[in-house]
Amino acid sequence: MSQQVAVKPFPPELQKFNWGAFLLSWIWGLGNNTYITLVVFVNLIICWIPVINFVVPIGLFIWLGIKGNQWAWQNKEWNSVEHFNTVQKKWVFWGLMIQLILFVAIILLAFLYVGIVGAALMHAK
Repeated sequence: MSQQVAVKPFPPELQKFNWGAFLLSWIWGLGNNTYITLVVFVNLIICWIPVINFVVPIGLFIWLGIKGNQWAWQNKEWNSVEHFNTVQKKWVFWGLMIQLILFVAIILLAFLYVGIVGAALMHAK
């Protein structure tokens, strides 16, 4: 006797790109019981190969964005489509906030580095 697992029907209105999955990849996956997103860590092994170290992560993030809604809908219990959309919008918000914070941090570190190197060069003369 075989047991069949019931697959929840995927609402057509959710067939859109999931920006939370794209921006937060494995973190989003853990929060949405979508552990396939941990495949991003495989990239750590491949990241030493030139060209591939850029192409593979972008491809993975796009794949997560395309499949994200479907996986999240199937892997977690949702009260309704509205509940699902509300939660996913929060993921997008925090994904954007984290990206913005990282961008600002990189800019500040770049200015700090230029200032330190510039000061060292001036001191060396």
